[in-house]
Amino acid sequence: MVCVTGVVMLMNSDGDASASASGTATEADPYSGRSGRQTMLLVVLTLAAMLGALDRQIMQLLLLPIKSDLGLTDTQVSQLYGLAFSLSNVLFLLPAGLMADRVNRRRLLVAGIAAWSLLTGACGFALSYASMFAARAGVGIGESVIQPTGVSMLRSAIPPERRGRAFAIYAMAIMLGTALALLGGGLLLGLIGRGLLVGVPLLGDLHPWQAVLLILGTLGLPIMLLVSLVSEPGRPSELKGASYSDALRFIAGRKGVFFPLAIFNTAAGMLTLGFAAWVVPVLVRRWGLTIPEVGTRLGVMMLVLPPLGLFATGWLIDMTKRRFGLSGPMLLGAILLLANIVVHVFAPIYPTLAGTWVLLALIMLLGTTCIPIANTMVAAIAPANLIGRISSLQYMLYGVFGGGLSATAIAMVSDGFFTGPAAIAHALSIMCGVYGSIGAIGALATAWQLRPPSSS
Repeated sequence: MVCVTGVVMLMNSDGDASASASGTATEADPYSGRSGRQTMLLVVLTLAAMLGALDRQIMQLLLLPIKSDLGLTDTQVSQLYGLAFSLSNVLFLLPAGLMADRVNRRRLLVAGIAAWSLLTGACGFALSYASMFAARAGVGIGESVIQPTGVSMLRSAIPPERRGRAFAIYAMAIMLGTALALLGGGLLLGLIGRGLLVGVPLLGDLHPWQAVLLILGTLGLPIMLLVSLVSEPGRPSELKGASYSDALRFIAGRKGVFFPLAIFNTAAGMLTLGFAAWVVPVLVRRWGLTIPEVGTRLGVMMLVLPPLGLFATGWLIDMTKRRFGLSGPMLLGAILLLANIVVHVFAPIYPTLAGTWVLLALIMLLGTTCIPIANTMVAAIAPANLIGRISSLQYMLYGVFGGGLSATAIAMVSDGFFTGPAAIAHALSIMCGVYGSIGAIGALATAWQLRPPSSS
């Protein structure tokens, strides 16, 4: 409801929604001058990305029972959460970006949803580290289409003056999907643990975490139907046919902007995803909370606070871009990352549980605010015929380091330098400070490169 209301506000404010989304729309573009269709597309793409986040982030809640049932180490379960998914995801981002620039993006997204939903269910049958790793890798392959198709379709359909808010709404999918993973997963784990599925064929004989994964695998069907009902945005025929070498040449010609922008986006992802991977184990180990209790509390917070932070960020992106040009959103990104450093560093090690929950609430409010900044910048700088490939390259770095290595690096610091129930908390605090500092430097460097020319 929050998401739909926000989209309606987006489409009915600040000017004429009938403006061309890209400035080069064709006559056949079904979204040109049609704010209702633009709204529907944004809602459907957000729901699809939310499902991807749900299937990806459910592992936050299942790490400890999977570790116990499969006899794994912290490093191994961190690899199931991060590396298994991210390695395959980033490898297939390149062909996914190529296809997003050349084929029907709506059909590509439907195929991706079918693949990752099927393999989420397959994770429920995994009985070893190797089989779980393989199934999680398959989920990563299916979800590789989300970023290039979503960014490309929104760039084609949404007018430039509203893209900051559109990408902010689209970014809500990550936290809303994570919230549903924690709330729904926590509720399901609790109910299954109390015998909900006793006597149910197949599901009743599985561990609770296996049943949760099988149930989640069925949610792709209604989302596939919704995606199949929206129209493919128009794309000028003269803009088709570019290659990855063209994208790399374009990036190389603007490396002074793209290099620090990649550092900003990747480090922000490492901060957010690394923290997300370990927040549940930290709360369980350090404070003795149960997994369903943690999932319910975090899930409720995620349903409310991240949308508020992202709504505000979307407005600030568009406002700072009007006021300061393209350097404005990057200065905003630096400020937001500095605020994120403070709350992420202190939350895992704060001496009281009440204070920890306050800091976690601030993390929910601020944690994903850098995502729409990076997407808005890429959409503003990249040409229409290269947007799928350039966004894939951007997200590839985000996935390798943010989704793949950040959680494992935290686990390695914990295993190598600390002992006891609070070991992972201390490692998480230290590494969040490192990740955030690197990202803030990248944001400031990008803002400097994009500063308006001197009037003198």
